Amino acid sequence: MAGTLSPALEYGCSVVGVGRDKMPLIASSHLTQDEWLSTSFQYPVFRLNADGWFQTFRQDGKILLESFPYPRVFLYTKVSTDELEKVSALEKLGFHVVDTALTFEKAVSKRNSLVGNCALRFAKLADRKSVMEIAEKNFRYSRFHLDPQIDKSLAGRIKSEWAGNYFTGKRGDQMVVATEGERVVGFNQILHGQNGTLVIDLIAVDSVVRRRGVAQDMIAYSENESGAFSKIRVGTQAANVASVRLYEKLGFRLIGSQYVLHYHLPEKES
Repeated sequence: MAGTLSPALEYGCSVVGVGRDKMPLIASSHLTQDEWLSTSFQYPVFRLNADGWFQTFRQDGKILLESFPYPRVFLYTKVSTDELEKVSALEKLGFHVVDTALTFEKAVSKRNSLVGNCALRFAKLADRKSVMEIAEKNFRYSRFHLDPQIDKSLAGRIKSEWAGNYFTGKRGDQMVVATEGERVVGFNQILHGQNGTLVIDLIAVDSVVRRRGVAQDMIAYSENESGAFSKIRVGTQAANVASVRLYEKLGFRLIGSQYVLHYHLPEKES
């Protein structure tokens, strides 16, 4: 019928432009299009905003989700682990918990001793290829790797591009690399957060040097060279028991936890 809005438009979404990947951008009070992940997935990806969405989206979410003007859509959101009513409502809409994200924090120490199995320095542009290869091959517990509906090759490519974005100025403020001879065997990508907080954004070690203290040394080096920062924060997954144990060993303490939920809209029949 002429002049009738699609359900997606009726329930708070509007097309506002075209992204770099030539897909329409959607504006919504509840949804924010993730252009970077949309490019990686090659179809639209949206973040469901955690604040203020619950009452409206719980009522109208099914209509909105089923009426996107795309054959495939991927949505994600995070919900505090003490908000089970929200988790239940999202699961009824077709979201699935894929990860429990844990956030750890501790005071920065400037006098960390190093295990010393690798040399440490800040990254150079020439390290880009090696860092991206380590990122692609050495993650198992990210939310993308844990989601059975996401191909492992895509999950690896997302991490590789994430790390590679440091070298193009798109992500990260510092990067520490560990080297063995001329070979890069690990990296620690760092953000300068608010209130004097260093944030470990992405950290990985090549499997050939794992359990030799390389991650511990990269974190220690980051603290020793941190300047005026007073705290250091890191996130990991509950499934990544080895990382949890390492951070607790280094003095990090758990300060928060969130369920990570994904929603995949399958391709519609043409």
